[in-house]
Amino acid sequence: MAENEIRIAGGLLQDFTQKVFEQAGLPPQDAAIEAEVLVWANLRGIDSHGVLRIPWYLDSMEKGEMNPRPNIQTIKETAAVVYLEADRAFGPVVTVAAMKKVVEKARQVGIGWALIRNLTHQGAMAYYSLMAAHRVCRHGYCVQSTQYGAFWGQGRRAPQQSHCPGCAGGAPPAAQSRYGHQHRCRR
Repeated sequence: MAENEIRIAGGLLQDFTQKVFEQAGLPPQDAAIEAEVLVWANLRGIDSHGVLRIPWYLDSMEKGEMNPRPNIQTIKETAAVVYLEADRAFGPVVTVAAMKKVVEKARQVGIGWALIRNLTHQGAMAYYSLMAAHRVCRHGYCVQSTQYGAFWGQGRRAPQQSHCPGCAGGAPPAAQSRYGHQHRCRR
């Protein structure tokens, strides 16, 4: 431990983080999700997606880029797919809800897929993969965002990014499936 390093117990940090988000206007259950995802990242050494993001989240909320009380709606739903409007929700809030639906769909019909529009920073993506893994689903996921880069196979100009946890450099879209991680991965 470095001389000037301060360590805080995970539970205390999570309680503090939840209170910060509640004071900023998030409902208690949403603040709890946000705190859990951020502290989860810190506890795994992913500090870039942990509590150091708090000021950025609060600033984004003040600018109207993140909505502390979103009207999250289901746009369309089938047996295997759910399409959600996030209304600029804090990313973990809507992504946790989406993953719960995805896991249930995968249990019922063998595959689950969520599409989320108008969402914001989701935090450490591995958190959501583990939600599926802990519920006995094998999985993959794809993240597309106009903020970060090109979608796999579309070249540098396409304003989207794909990320697959099993592939360096991204991969084609993947799906939540109880049958395994299925895509054109070259690993």
